[in-house]
Amino acid sequence: MVYSDTQLKITRRKKKKARQWSSVAGQEMTLPPSHQAEVRVFNLWTRSEVYPDAFEHQTSDQDHPYTQATTEMSSENKHTKMELKATSKKGKIKATTNQAHQGKKQAVKERALGLPYQRTNGTMISRAKSNNMISRNYRPRFNKGKIVFPSVRNCTDKRRTGRERTHATGGVYPCKRWLAPNPRDRYWPVVLEPTYGSVLKALVRTHTYTDQQVEGLLREQMKVQKERLRVLGETCRRNPDLSTRQHLSLVWDSARSPPIVYCPVYKAGSTTWMTYFMRLKHINEDNPMLTDARHSSLRFLPKYGGGHRRVFEEYPEPQHSKEKKRVFESSLRFLVVRHPFTRLLSAYRDKIERSKPLPFTPYFEHLQGAIISKYREEEKSPASQPTFSEFVDYLIDSTKKLKTAKDWHQNVVCWLPYWVQCGVCASDYQAILKLETMQSDEQFLAYAANLTEIKDVYEWRNSRGQSASSVSLAAKYFKSLTRPQVLALYERFRLDFELFGYSVDEYVNLAREN
Repeated sequence: MVYSDTQLKITRRKKKKARQWSSVAGQEMTLPPSHQAEVRVFNLWTRSEVYPDAFEHQTSDQDHPYTQATTEMSSENKHTKMELKATSKKGKIKATTNQAHQGKKQAVKERALGLPYQRTNGTMISRAKSNNMISRNYRPRFNKGKIVFPSVRNCTDKRRTGRERTHATGGVYPCKRWLAPNPRDRYWPVVLEPTYGSVLKALVRTHTYTDQQVEGLLREQMKVQKERLRVLGETCRRNPDLSTRQHLSLVWDSARSPPIVYCPVYKAGSTTWMTYFMRLKHINEDNPMLTDARHSSLRFLPKYGGGHRRVFEEYPEPQHSKEKKRVFESSLRFLVVRHPFTRLLSAYRDKIERSKPLPFTPYFEHLQGAIISKYREEEKSPASQPTFSEFVDYLIDSTKKLKTAKDWHQNVVCWLPYWVQCGVCASDYQAILKLETMQSDEQFLAYAANLTEIKDVYEWRNSRGQSASSVSLAAKYFKSLTRPQVLALYERFRLDFELFGYSVDEYVNLAREN
């Protein structure tokens, strides 16, 4: 069917200063089927997208009692010109948007051509701009429409590509891409058969220490490592589908003999170990402004040239696949884990409970608002941030259909399972360190691998000023959950429990019956 006599117009008014957001919405809107996919409404209050077929369920706000909306569309015009006229009791508001042809920067489908937003003084804003805005004072006004959660694949932000902002991640959305293994590359990524710590055993046998305390530490920790690697190997044999080729984000210390390869797991001591790797490289040791005792802890911060990015620059991966495979197979590979539930609680406290989480502030503030809009009951007293129970409901729902490592990687930022983050069943890790026994575990590795710079050094990083640890507060938070919630959350991260020998019983007992 051809709609030649119909033309949809949208009028645009601009003002310099903006006071308050409001939406221009009519009671009903009918569009030809060929144009329904091109017109969308992005609701700034609920962070929801309402499509034309859902307009009949959308009611206008009391502050904006619009009574009619007229639409006209023409397919003969070379440029898409839209105008929406709406009349309210308080006056008339007109808005206009002109769209260039397909040769322009963005196609019509990628623009916000539905009902664009305006401030109460008339200034319009497109959906493309509103999607990248930081929702600092976000408060949901109603829980209607389809809630749109933020994407972790927003890789179009210009602030990422600017030379002066290459290291800034505070004001952008995360950009995650899945890099599929090249089937023609037979060297990398590699899948290793489990050797149950053969590199670690050989390394410990070559060292002799006169200190009896160090000898006792190595002897006891080797027993612990053997048991942890046994549990990991048996679980991987029961789940052969986890042994797949996968690109990983690793720290490569190829200059040592044997090489050391570390897989950072975020919210599991990664910042602490990144600091240790900067110690091994003596970062900022020659900086006279940071050598005194008062400023020595600052030399590893990003503002002084430290941070995670600096570690990856100092410890790059080998350039060629064949060399990468050789170094990886001969290396002492290790990772650090913690109880999956305390890790999730730590992520909640750092990214969801905080008002301005870092990095990726726009993404997490957008996520906080979407969680409140979808999971908060209206009769409950409003809170500025999502509760732990609301966050758990979001985790259960958002990860329900995630099965493969690719699924998880493309949809989750900060709480990826261990088996996804580090490919634990394909990498034959030689040492498993646990946050619950971090002090003895890391000293064992420091002496076994002869990491002189971190021997007898223990520092905990990334507490972000929090007075108590997530372990000590676990009972308080998990008492707010029900047993069905805890069990459903356990099912989402069950493989992490089994791979590293953790139990869920304690947390089930903390939860409420209903």
